[in-house]
Amino acid sequence: MAKLEFALGIFDSSCISSQFPLLTTIRHNTITGRWLTRFQAVWDPKQEDCFIVGSMAYPRRVEIFHETGKQVHSFLGECLASVCSINAMHPTRYILAG
Repeated sequence: MAKLEFALGIFDSSCISSQFPLLTTIRHNTITGRWLTRFQAVWDPKQEDCFIVGSMAYPRRVEIFHETGKQVHSFLGECLASVCSINAMHPTRYILAG
């Protein structure tokens, strides 16, 4: 049986066309299952080249990636007891809500 691979795709939307070119992909388990909301990556309003997304990895974490696909930071620890499928960054302060 083939092992499934999951990924986040980052596309270049700077030029309006019928297809956006794929810039890079990030290996990431995006399957949340039946009881969880799907992961929703959101761009950081203070750093337009970074986005935030939750993770199924254990220990639980919320990850920040650069548009190039490089992981910038990972919030993990005892304070994250559940999967954070939906996250939001404050528009002007360094506050993350998940």
